[in-house]
Amino acid sequence: MVFDYASALQNMQLNAGVWISADDPLDLFHPDTQAIRDTAGQDFHYQISKINEYLSSSDAYSAGSAVTKLTAKGKAWMSESNWETGANATNAEWAIAMLLEMIPILNQYYVIDPLGSSDREIYFQYLVAMYLVSQEKN
Repeated sequence: MVFDYASALQNMQLNAGVWISADDPLDLFHPDTQAIRDTAGQDFHYQISKINEYLSSSDAYSAGSAVTKLTAKGKAWMSESNWETGANATNAEWAIAMLLEMIPILNQYYVIDPLGSSDREIYFQYLVAMYLVSQEKN
């Protein structure tokens, strides 16, 4: 299904009647973010926006360095910066930190294992978890 969608998108052959519906396979790529807010009882809008923005197109392996920095320095390392060397957190590391805030809830639906995975692989694990949260709420 994913490859069919990718092919249709690449060839500009998307048909709204086929791909956009109540039981739409695109829900996997655009899960209902209200479901996670309702489930968690808190607004993850900022975290979701950073995860979508920074992990979806990154082929780096940022989780290891993000977890190491978080363990050593706590969350304060993300806002510190050194003008000579740049910010202490890369965009992808920041997104991993945002995802780690959501993992206790998301792992109830699909276990996300960020260590050893590329940022994009982590992003797809996140999408699956978000999709399953949204399906339970429907």
